[in-house]
Amino acid sequence: MLSGLMLFNKAVSTNIGKIFLRMVKKHFTKQHHYYKILNIHTIKLSYSCMPNMERIIKQSNAKILDDTPHTNQGGCNCSKPEDCLLDGQCLTSCIVYNAEVSTAEKEYIYHGSTKNTWKERYGGHKTSFTHRQYEHATTLSKLIWKLKDNNTPYTIKWSIAALARPYKCGTRHCDLCLTEKTIIARSKHSGLINSRSEIVSKCRHRKKFLLNEVT
Repeated sequence: MLSGLMLFNKAVSTNIGKIFLRMVKKHFTKQHHYYKILNIHTIKLSYSCMPNMERIIKQSNAKILDDTPHTNQGGCNCSKPEDCLLDGQCLTSCIVYNAEVSTAEKEYIYHGSTKNTWKERYGGHKTSFTHRQYEHATTLSKLIWKLKDNNTPYTIKWSIAALARPYKCGTRHCDLCLTEKTIIARSKHSGLINSRSEIVSKCRHRKKFLLNEVT
């Protein structure tokens, strides 16, 4: 469920909610490729939901006083650094990354994220590219197996799209997931292969903080 959060003000006489839904209905018609997730039935409007001043100050102070490292920027432990798939940055963690798949006829792009180092995440991708039972692990692995089945030569170029903070227990949002979703939503690449459902998916990094995960 998507939420449009608005701050209530008695001085505003305009029916903001009605105008907002009217704009959604106008710009996201049934023919639009985002209609399934952006329509008047999936968007929830609520008022007076903005954080108060006390909460804003506490969040700001916590961010400033928190001196723990959130990202490991750079580093490489490849046996041959010149062959590093991420240009000597394979040990970078907490990132949103790009995988650009090129064939003779078309170029595709995939956006992913990882809290661990990119090299650890690449190990998962490599497994899904090699073993057929993991073909449906990601939309990227589905594409790779499709190209393999058609005997289509391809190359993959990896790059870092953005650095982000990992989920912190007690917070309501995950900067890493939100950054990935924002990049996917704003992408204008004609060969984008990410699934639209990824934009509204739940955060994967909060699960380990739930009580049912405590052993």
